[in-house]
Amino acid sequence: MKQPILFLALPLLSFFAACESMPKSPDASATAAEEKDDDEKDSAQEAIAKAEIELENAKLELKIAQSATESAARKARDEVVSAENELKEAADELEQFVKSERDLELAKLQLGLDRGEWRLEAEKQELAELEAMYAQDDVATLTKELVLQRGKKGVEFAERDLANDAREASATRDFELPMKQRKLEIAKRDKENDLREAQADEARTKDEIDLKLRKARVDVTDAEKALTKARAKAAKP
Repeated sequence: MKQPILFLALPLLSFFAACESMPKSPDASATAAEEKDDDEKDSAQEAIAKAEIELENAKLELKIAQSATESAARKARDEVVSAENELKEAADELEQFVKSERDLELAKLQLGLDRGEWRLEAEKQELAELEAMYAQDDVATLTKELVLQRGKKGVEFAERDLANDAREASATRDFELPMKQRKLEIAKRDKENDLREAQADEARTKDEIDLKLRKARVDVTDAEKALTKARAKAAKP
């Protein structure tokens, strides 16, 4: 029973093998070629679209970089100007103190001492006059004692006031004024340091700006080249 079936299968196999070995028709080859061309065209258009997007992105990055760097440059310049103004104020304060304020303060101190000395001298003179006037009166009275006591207390208080004024003047002259001058000098040096730092930051910011813009422009140029290359490739037959 198997032999007839085998005889029938052999012709069928021969037929299919013949079909496989037969050359494809011209229409089928043309269709395949067209499909390949369409795929290549689609791929080329996709490459162009991608390159265009990359170029637009690069241009936008450059625009953002320009805006950001302009802001950074303005901020750095403002910091320098502010530091310059603060240094000028500190220098003016020190100059004002050295040339005028210190001498004026010393002059006021001396004037206070001179007044204290004169007040003491006046009290002494007044006491001497009272003592001379009551020296002729041998009778001790309550009025005489009270008047002389007031005179002596006036001298005592004037002496104590003068001593206090002298101590205050010494502290101001030898401690407070020199300390104020040192603080003003330190403040000026600090402002000089701040200005140098601001100037260094500004220089560094300028370099960073140049580098960032240079990179952004290179990215735009590369994107333009890539787009040109993609268009040229798509234009080839």
